[in-house]
Amino acid sequence: MEATPTFTQVPTALKILGGDADVDNFLQATYADPNDLEAEVIASRAKAVAHKFLEGN
Repeated sequence: MEATPTFTQVPTALKILGGDADVDNFLQATYADPNDLEAEVIASRAKAVAHKFLEGN
């Protein structure tokens, strides 16, 4: 005999956790390797998002 699972819906408000990872146009144009600069900006943003998530706010 198989049991039918039951589910309880829990409404919650969605929040924006992160934002844009913007790279300055001048820096990107003059940086030795623009991909490295963009990777640094994205890594920094990801780290900030992780910290915010772990804070629970």
